[in-house]
Amino acid sequence: MENDLQQRLNFINESLQFRDYKPFFTDMWDEVILTGKHSLLSFELFQSLQRSYSWMKYYNSELESIKKNYFDEKVLKVLLDDIKKSIENSTKKLNEVGPAKD
Repeated sequence: MENDLQQRLNFINESLQFRDYKPFFTDMWDEVILTGKHSLLSFELFQSLQRSYSWMKYYNSELESIKKNYFDEKVLKVLLDDIKKSIENSTKKLNEVGPAKD
């Protein structure tokens, strides 16, 4: 999981650097939920990870909406910053729990 979150941070940094806004792939998180693997995590950690992936899904929705209507780069930058903070918080919680087993 920590590996996946780090890749998401890299994706955000590249999106901001190149101003190339693409949707996140959230299928890994969906798979965790569907297979019931989330029950192996503490509630606090699960809640933090869920928040991070929810932000990503929200960003995807906003990106789709913006593409159809009016492109507002400021909105995307703010959303990506919120996602980045949420991922950093989740990564911190993962590190508190111990080494990740991806």
